[in-house]
Amino acid sequence: MKKLFCGVAAMAMLVGCAGAASAQAVDFEDNPTDTSFYPLVSDGFSFQGLNIYTWTNGPNSANGTNNMIFSGFPILMTKVGGGTFSVANLDAGQSWYASNQGATLDLTGTRADSSTVTASLGLDFMFQNYALNGFDNLVSLSFSTTSNGYVAIDNINGAATAAVPEPASWALMLGGFGLVGGAMRSRRKAAVAFA
Repeated sequence: MKKLFCGVAAMAMLVGCAGAASAQAVDFEDNPTDTSFYPLVSDGFSFQGLNIYTWTNGPNSANGTNNMIFSGFPILMTKVGGGTFSVANLDAGQSWYASNQGATLDLTGTRADSSTVTASLGLDFMFQNYALNGFDNLVSLSFSTTSNGYVAIDNINGAATAAVPEPASWALMLGGFGLVGGAMRSRRKAAVAFA
């Protein structure tokens, strides 16, 4: 009986964890270098906007790996296929054609409940890592800038929010709980009958 209960409990935990959060990191390495995109798709995320490039080296922010640069037009980040996500931190700096140091990168996250969270990051000519608080359960993240050139973004780190289990997973989980309940009930009857 204990084995049956433990087996069903383990199965229910596996089903519950099937949609659990998994770490996400968008590093743009899955795209050709120095290429313009519309939209840019990388690591399961879509970036919509104009003047988007994957870049490697430039006169300003460059880390030797692919990064996304954009200029003038807001960029909207969403998860390919929909769903929610979180962003804990990212690397950003001023990039190509930026003549004046000291631009701002403004972030606006829209959550699944339609509330928003914002941050304004001060940029210079070197990549810096910026920690973000409250950028969770997002359906989209908008990037805009005051830079007179391009802004570079790389290593967007966060986690995909746990997905709602599919109907088949719910059926499997409920069936398992039903088996446990039935086994416990029949054992209780047997104990009464032989007592």
